Amino acid sequence: MLRVNSLLLLFCIGQIVQGVKDWLINDIYSFSNVTLTKCKINGLACLELSNELISRKFLLSPNFATIEYNTHLQEPYNAAIRAMVPEAQIGLNGRMYGIGGIEFKSNVTHSYLNLSWINPDNVQTNTSYSFQFVSYEASTDLYKPYEWIPGTRHSPKDIPWPPLGLALEATFAPPANAPAQIQVISCMCDQHKTKKIKNKNIQNIRVIVRYEMLQGMPIMTKMLRITSVNATETDNVWITYVEPELLCVNPPFSSGSWGGYQQGLLFLDTDIAHSSEIQWYTQPGQSQSPGSYQPCVRVFYAPQSEQSVWAVRLAPELPGTENGTFQSFRVLELMSDSKSIADMERFGMGQRRLMKYLTPCIMENPIYTQTTNLSDEMVYRMIDQCNETGFELMAFSFGCGFNMENTSQANLDHYQTLIEYATSKNVIVGGYDLIDMARNVTEYIGGRNVLFIAVISFLLFFYCYYCYVLLKKKKKKRRIDTNPNVHDTGECYASGWSDVILGYFENYIEIGMGMVITDGPYPGFSCASLTHKYHDNLNDSVFRQQYLQNQFYIQMKAQNVYVHTPDNYYYVGGNRNKFPYAEYTYTLPLWEEMVCLICLLVYRLGKCQ
Repeated sequence: MLRVNSLLLLFCIGQIVQGVKDWLINDIYSFSNVTLTKCKINGLACLELSNELISRKFLLSPNFATIEYNTHLQEPYNAAIRAMVPEAQIGLNGRMYGIGGIEFKSNVTHSYLNLSWINPDNVQTNTSYSFQFVSYEASTDLYKPYEWIPGTRHSPKDIPWPPLGLALEATFAPPANAPAQIQVISCMCDQHKTKKIKNKNIQNIRVIVRYEMLQGMPIMTKMLRITSVNATETDNVWITYVEPELLCVNPPFSSGSWGGYQQGLLFLDTDIAHSSEIQWYTQPGQSQSPGSYQPCVRVFYAPQSEQSVWAVRLAPELPGTENGTFQSFRVLELMSDSKSIADMERFGMGQRRLMKYLTPCIMENPIYTQTTNLSDEMVYRMIDQCNETGFELMAFSFGCGFNMENTSQANLDHYQTLIEYATSKNVIVGGYDLIDMARNVTEYIGGRNVLFIAVISFLLFFYCYYCYVLLKKKKKKRRIDTNPNVHDTGECYASGWSDVILGYFENYIEIGMGMVITDGPYPGFSCASLTHKYHDNLNDSVFRQQYLQNQFYIQMKAQNVYVHTPDNYYYVGGNRNKFPYAEYTYTLPLWEEMVCLICLLVYRLGKCQ
């Protein structure tokens, strides 16, 4: 052991002497600021965004396009890009458009990219179906999804928020030669109908692609906005597809079998809980060219739940498209080095560092406990014990009788007195509520005796047989939530329920509650209602609900509320998740838990809708 420690010490000293900087170890301030540099390639204007560790180079003419995306962490395999593709893709009223991008006049392979091909005589842009580059703007003000103060609840005080780096925004206008009329699938109703519509309104559309590169880390983010210069003229424009990132890369950067590793040098993620999809695929036509089956990756909004189409109307009166502006999720991109491919700990450290700087509220770390006894005697005793032992946060757990939705004045006065006492003892009080997705499991979990479990298992087996065999041809009904005041079956969050639940929480926050446990947040369900307050139909229901749930957490964070949520809402202010457990069998002995888990798996596979 002594010999191993000595060798490790010598290695570290050697690294210091050589002046080698490792982004996972060194402070971000030890790296230079992110730069945006004007450049030329074969006489054509370009821009390079760089931070020492990675760089991305963009062509400006005849259209905006990524021509290099490199990692400087290692040699070889520093070039990620092998082919030219649009910067993004969108669908408007069913018609697909590229955002930027160039085409080669000569027939070139997509197996690799030779920069000498990019010259004035060999490149052109599609003026019918590609949005055209207009201008760019740089800024050091990076995206900040929620309000947060470094140092809150024992988080590091030296974490910059928003993160340090440089943002580049490129603005695109519609193609001048876009067809005046196009044939589309109507998205205004649940039934797909083909018709011709006027395409003139897209001339009021602008697309802004935003790139952000972080200082001291091989990390960048990308998102896009679709905005209208005249919101009333475009309120009948449907956004039918959004793909903020599209890359064709060399095999070492790809995930899956192409690169020979489960995880390649390029890690991708998004900052929303539902509806985004990251898809690695083979570029069409590659099987007939040298270097066949090289990968591409696209990140896009995908239909969820019962949706067959994802479509959002650019409605200025609806959430997520206020004032005629749609903003996509962020694509989070992390470049690794070859050491990280085989070293899962190093790869995991990279992901954790990404989250540390892009959503630092996850580093808040109050000493936290819950109580299931709501009697005044026990609650006050619990507060005193928390104060004596150093616990900083006490939450009313589920099943204890605390009801966040009881906003009677008597109830609020009672808890205000209790919270004031806790505050005097330096203890934060929190509360639990099931805010959207109900998990009514008692009907089929029941008690703990073997006979009961055996009976339930038999019934579940028969039920699944009934669903799969006897009702195999039965047509499923669309899920429609009709009552914004009832959410025991999983209420549509865009029905008006978002206003109701936020009102409940605000009452308790006003009397001093500083923590919330939001069980069952919006889980990704669609809704086919045509009359709900905040969405048009099935096709936009997931997007609107996701947006409203995000805004709920952003509002909690604006009031410095600590948020415990069981789903991936970290990038909009969620502080912590539960430690993994099987909720349906919570507190059961292990052997009974295993039996019930099998029963529940069968139940879910065979459940009739």
